[in-house]
Amino acid sequence: NKLEEAEKMYQRSYEMLKYLDNSKWMSRLTGNYAGVFFMNKQYSESVDMLKLSIRNGIQSKNRIAVASAYANLAMILNAQNRKEEAYDFFEVGLNMLDSLGDSKGVCVLLLELGKLQNQLGETQLSKRSFYRSIRLAQKIDYKVSLMRNYQELYQSYLSENKDSAIHCLNQYIFWKDSLINEKELNIINTLEKKYNLSKKQEEIEKLKALKERDDALQYSQSLEIRNLWIITVAAIVLILLIVFQLISKQKTNLTLIQKSILIQKALDEKETLMREIHHRVKNNFQLVSSVLMIQANKVDDSIAKGILLDTRNRIQSMSAMHLRLYQTEEAVLHHVALKDFVESLLDELLQAHAEKDMQLDTRIEAIDVSMDKAIDIGLILSEATLNAIKHAFEEGFKELIVRIKMQSNQILLSVEDNGKGFVDLKEDNFGLRMIKNLVQKSNGSLQLANKNGAFIQVSLPL
Repeated sequence: NKLEEAEKMYQRSYEMLKYLDNSKWMSRLTGNYAGVFFMNKQYSESVDMLKLSIRNGIQSKNRIAVASAYANLAMILNAQNRKEEAYDFFEVGLNMLDSLGDSKGVCVLLLELGKLQNQLGETQLSKRSFYRSIRLAQKIDYKVSLMRNYQELYQSYLSENKDSAIHCLNQYIFWKDSLINEKELNIINTLEKKYNLSKKQEEIEKLKALKERDDALQYSQSLEIRNLWIITVAAIVLILLIVFQLISKQKTNLTLIQKSILIQKALDEKETLMREIHHRVKNNFQLVSSVLMIQANKVDDSIAKGILLDTRNRIQSMSAMHLRLYQTEEAVLHHVALKDFVESLLDELLQAHAEKDMQLDTRIEAIDVSMDKAIDIGLILSEATLNAIKHAFEEGFKELIVRIKMQSNQILLSVEDNGKGFVDLKEDNFGLRMIKNLVQKSNGSLQLANKNGAFIQVSLPL
């Protein structure tokens, strides 16, 4: 916190790196230099430094520096009350940190984004950001983030839903206590290490005394050892003959090992290439999603904005399906366990729309399908579920029923809700057109009906 001295050191480094024209280190330095200005509340200088960090990071392909700069820029703009500008930079920073695998950074930025959305009155979006941060923090056991997110959710629910507020308060207290216990455990471990160190010192002293005694015994035994030399030389000759035979055998084994290494290397290179391809596909999905979100924020027409946001949601669903499918071991064998995939997909869709408070009833048979078939089923199910979430319900108990089973070598998929049903069974919105095209592509059949609500049934050949 010696900010004045820190600023002098950063300024000296800045001048030297500028002279050396080292853009990679310049991107790191300016990103940290911005922190000194931020702590001094010199926000405009801090913003200038972060923009310089982004330019140098792009020039030197230092993606970590660029992602960190975007994230910090969003928080500084928010501190300056430039909330609309901060919103866009939050989106860019989130996508870049996510693509780099910086899970902790994503947790922190989601928390800050949720606070900003709350300030802008976007309470549902803010809760979604907090819950996204919680899910990621649970995966990486990031207790501090869990505690802070539940604290924010408690404040959000306080005026509208007492039960949810109490639940979030209990979670906040639990994770806070967990952090305190963890700190105390670290103190105990430190004391134990000190105790063990003193015990080791005592053992070392005992070993020294034993060594002195052993040295005296070794001196008295040295004469006997000389008599063993003749036997040892004979044994060495015999060992050399055995070693010669082993070397000949090892040469053959070495050739086999080298071939095995070459095969494994080729397999590793193929796996690395596949990972890179999937990573680039994921990045492209994230880039398209970010562009659509930024464009939606700039559009005033509510209809156009809704279309852009719907398109973004579909892109995110495709991205999530792609990530889930290609990260499983089954994907290597080109088949997917449909039950696990569908249950995970539905869980994520309902969590993303937790404010709708829908109940899910699933009965899914254990079926293995190809990767392409899993993607088609995932897209059909996503569109049918989103159609129910957006259009089916008004008030009261909301239920979504999903069934998947095998019947005469056909996969029978049905999605049913207890909502108001289809106004017109021949209606042709974008979601239904997409379902029809996917069914037609797979040589399947589609049935729409009104029962207790909307009923969609799809039959696809296995």
